[in-house]
This record gives sequence, C-alpha cells and structure tokens, in this order.
Amino acid sequence: MKVIYWKKIPSARFIDGSVLCELQGGRSGVCSHRNVGAKISALMLYIALGLCAEDEEVDGKGRFLRASPTYDELQNLTGLSRPLISTALSVLDELQLIEREPQGRGASYLLTGYDYTKGWCKVPFRAISKKVNGSVQIEPFSHFNKRGLIELYALKLFLYLLAIRGNETSESKVSYELISERTAIPRKAIRKTGSFLLNSGLLSNIKRSSYQDGGDSDHEGGANKYYVTGFNDLLVRR
Repeated sequence: MKVIYWKKIPSARFIDGSVLCELQGGRSGVCSHRNVGAKISALMLYIALGLCAEDEEVDGKGRFLRASPTYDELQNLTGLSRPLISTALSVLDELQLIEREPQGRGASYLLTGYDYTKGWCKVPFRAISKKVNGSVQIEPFSHFNKRGLIELYALKLFLYLLAIRGNETSESKVSYELISERTAIPRKAIRKTGSFLLNSGLLSNIKRSSYQDGGDSDHEGGANKYYVTGFNDLLVRR
C-alpha cells in the first residue's frame, strides 16, 4: 500500500492573510455573525477536506482540488457533530474557501484558489492522522474543545505556517510581527498559541531566534523557526 505523506491545499489566501484576518472580524464583515466555535470548526473541516482532496483535471479546462467525503467520514476525521459540520461548511462557503457541487445524494467540495503550478502548500497526512476501527482520524483535533480564541488562533497559525514554508526547507521562519499582521492574532497571544499547537501535536518544535532568548524581545525583529508535526514528510517528493 502506498504511503501518503502529505496532501495539498491552496495557499495564496493564507499567505496574504486575507482569510485569516477575516476570521478575526475583517473589514468586509464576512463571518462577523459567527461565534468562535463555528470558526474553529470551519478551519478544522477545511484541513480535513484537504486531507481528502485529490488533484484532478476536468475536460482540459484546468486542474482542481476536489474532496468527496461523506458526513460520516468528516465526523470521524474531525470529531465534529453533524450540525457543526453543516455550520462549518456554511462558514467555508461565506469565506469562499470551497464550492459545493451536488454529487448523487451527497456533495463534493472544490477547494478554491488552487493553482497547480505554484499556489498550493503541503499538509502533513501520515504524521497527524491515524486509523481507529477502520476510520481515519486527525489525532491532534482531539485536543480541541471548539471554544476559546486560542484554539482559533492555533488553527490560523498552523495554516499560515504551512502556507509560508519553502518547499526545500523543514521549517517556517517568521517573526511575531508578521504573524500578527497576516493572521490578526494579537502579538501577546502568539507564544501561548504556539504552546497550544505543541501540546495538541500539530506543531513539533519551535526554535526561538537569539533575539527572543530569555524573553519576548521580538520587538528587535527576530524570526522564530516553526516545525509542524511531520515536517520531514513534507520534504518527500511524490
């Protein structure tokens, strides 16, 4: 059986921060009526859809990332209830991160903004998923209670780190200043957010810059190195 080390998700709107800032209450007001739990669930579901998505070419019109999981599969992957999955899909619709297409009695989901040549990043698959009673689960999601801003910050930071990592490097190198600018995570919450990612198992290690040794001295511009769980798998070529 072929080992799946990683899967693809579109990256452009995570790199520029447009979607991640919108979840914090962006200027357009999209999702402003949604509670924190709905936003957390939406990002969990987006990652799950990414792990289910396959690259396909449609009638020579271009390449797409399409996921076609059932609700049962999404429940197993994320631990979300069916009502939360429904709400999460609506949030992803509002953010224009997915397009739903009817497919028999269910639906398939196109991950929007995919550019096969450059506009995608890798999500670890083998390192964060496991099989339980024949069903695939995203193990770190068991640490999420779907409430509290730190959980929302954690998922935003995780997606941002995936998006900015260079394809030839193990780590994502970035400063507090840029994280805050691109994700709308308050600067004072970034260290706690990193700790949550480490404890949940989505992040493997953080190597702090010399500027930050002994305290929060990121004001001097130091960039930390963040290693997502399964970072070595992301270097494997298909």
